[in-house]
Amino acid sequence: MNQSDGRRQLNGFLVHLGVYFAATVLLVLVNLWMMPRDLVVLWPLLIWGVILALHAARIMGLWPQRPRSKH
Repeated sequence: MNQSDGRRQLNGFLVHLGVYFAATVLLVLVNLWMMPRDLVVLWPLLIWGVILALHAARIMGLWPQRPRSKH
């Protein structure tokens, strides 16, 4: 992997992280407005957080990457 690939992957992760945080704020606010006693938003955010952590692990080299096929 060269430097431009690494930068592209990091940018993709940062976009994923930004969307996660924006969606978290929006979903928590909607949840609190619609059903303040039940935090039903926790499970989707937890699952999405695990996926985000796996994405981070792949970017840091802790998770193996599949070789790309050249078309």
